[in-house]
Amino acid sequence: MPSLRLVATGAQKASGYKPNRKIDDIRGIATVKRNLLEIIDTVRNRPADFEGWMGGVLLYGPSGCGKVFSAEVIASELDATMFLFDVGAGWDHKQFETSVRDAVNAEPDHLKVLHFENVDSPAAASLRTDAVLHTLDHAKNTVITASATLPWQASVQLVQQERINRVLLVLPPDPPSRALSIVERAHDNAHISNDDVQWLVEHTEGYSFTDLHVLLGVAITLASKEQDTSTPRLTRPALRVARRDVPPSSAQWLSQAGHHALMNEKGGLYDDLLQYFHIRQHS
Repeated sequence: MPSLRLVATGAQKASGYKPNRKIDDIRGIATVKRNLLEIIDTVRNRPADFEGWMGGVLLYGPSGCGKVFSAEVIASELDATMFLFDVGAGWDHKQFETSVRDAVNAEPDHLKVLHFENVDSPAAASLRTDAVLHTLDHAKNTVITASATLPWQASVQLVQQERINRVLLVLPPDPPSRALSIVERAHDNAHISNDDVQWLVEHTEGYSFTDLHVLLGVAITLASKEQDTSTPRLTRPALRVARRDVPPSSAQWLSQAGHHALMNEKGGLYDDLLQYFHIRQHS
């Protein structure tokens, strides 16, 4: 079977990597930054002689909104080594158990963040063996983070016994974040007026960072063909066509997540999501 990647794209060592992300790099809904700071401060302010279990964080939300990025912020701000396991990629059981154990045992005196991506995937269920869970339960100097698009499909085993004791919702970016993302994507590739940036922000509610990147790419391609230049000036017609051709990918997720949140609101898991829908409904 294909081996699961142990580290994130661009990492130099298969034994772990040091992300270069800061809390100020976080964009999107303000509660994400606030919740991340709470998590970081809790670990940062632990007693000097504390080496035990530090709990875990489940990040959930639509694709392309920064779940793995947020986990990397935690690791970077804590100066921790990060290990990333895409548990939906297709692992051999023994290989997965060995890789997790090696990560937990690496640099025993140094803080580590183990991130498990796609814990809601069908392939992930078969990897939650007693051996892996036992390893995580006895990990020292380790913070566990996990990401899921559909958290209601994640295994109960993962969230029981406080293996995951915090849940963080990562939603599509807010208007200021969309504006910054649009300007950054256009930089060096095209010219866009402030008026067009504002128009695009107003017409991209619910777009993920990935959606915005694709939309700008389509608009730049259209404008380049019209103007016969590699650095075109983006026009409103090109932006309108790109917006029509690139709908927000989060729309279906929000509909599905809203249903699950309303049906399972008593547990508190979806409080932030319900608040988000309440704000949208009354804005």
